[in-house]
Order: sequence, then structure tokens, then C-alpha cells
Amino acid sequence: MNSEEVTGWLSKNFDRQDVVVFQARDHTCSMSSVWKTTTTQDIGTFNDAINPNLPIKPAGVRALMKKIRKFFEKDRFAAHNDITLLEIRPGYAKAELIISDKHLNGVNITHGGAIFTLADLAFAVASNSHGTVAVGVSATISYLKATNQGTLTAEAREVGLNPKLATYQVEVRDESNELIALFQGTVYRKKVNLS
Repeated sequence: MNSEEVTGWLSKNFDRQDVVVFQARDHTCSMSSVWKTTTTQDIGTFNDAINPNLPIKPAGVRALMKKIRKFFEKDRFAAHNDITLLEIRPGYAKAELIISDKHLNGVNITHGGAIFTLADLAFAVASNSHGTVAVGVSATISYLKATNQGTLTAEAREVGLNPKLATYQVEVRDESNELIALFQGTVYRKKVNLS
């Protein structure tokens, strides 16, 4: 795309236009900034929005993110553990857990299963964020620091994606932004749309 094509594409696919920084190389554009709208968390990066390999067109990204949020409202185990989904965009999800007494183990620190469940929900949402059913085939976690109160936040990021497999890294952090745990998971991507 050249700059005129980018401008035309933006005006056709978004409610309002903001400045987008890009570099032109051989009549193509390499986007280098996040598309800044009032709904950035629903859109993702500008590259995500115009990536022709995505299974949906840009105008449908917001609708898909809402559909995925609604789908994961049915996750009874996450709800039972008081995990809240904060943000979704293609290849990314953020969730939080406010630690309460029921999340503590016998030595009064946050149970590893509670931390794993938080990371696993972020992983599940990020891996299903393209609209294709993705099921976990492998997951590991390393616990780096103990906690017993406050809020934990898990951010899942896509690090590899192909038609059959995708890999995600999840960082779990406390309120001070200290790293509590690192989670890595791989999913098998079924040839079925998320319903």
C-alpha cells in the first residue's frame, strides 16, 4: 500500500482518522505505530487490522472481539475463581485476579493453581481471538515470586501463529508490576469457527 491507499483504507474502515506513522519502502508501507482510536483495545495494532492473513476484515474486528468476550463469559471455572477479563485484541488478552482468602494455600501464599488459572484464561482468550477454536496442547509455568494479597494481572501475547499451531507467552504481574510467574502455552487450532 502506498500512503494514498492507506489513507483511503483508513477512511473506509474506521469511524475517525488519526495520524498513523509509517515508512514507505518500494511502494509498500511498514506500519510502526498503534492505531489510536477510542477502541484501541478492540482493534489491536494497525498491522493486525490490515493483515490480509487474518480470517476477518478490519471492519469485523470489533464485532469479533465482542463475540469472544461473550463466549468467555461462559467460562465457569474462571468465574468461580473471580477472574475478570480486562482486554482482548487479536493475539492478545489481559485478565486480573484480586487475591482473597480462598486463593491462598496452606502456607498463606497465593496458590499456584490460582495463578495458573489466571494465566490459562488469558492464554485461552488470546489463542481464540482470531475466531478459530484453539485448544491447549501444552502449558508450562514458572513461579518467580510469592504473593498473598493485592491484584494479579496476566497478559498473554502471541509469539507464533500458523494454521495448525500457535504459541503464547503470559506474564503474571502484581500491583507493583513485579513479575510473579511466566507461562508458555501452545494450542492446536481447529478448522472450526468459534461460536
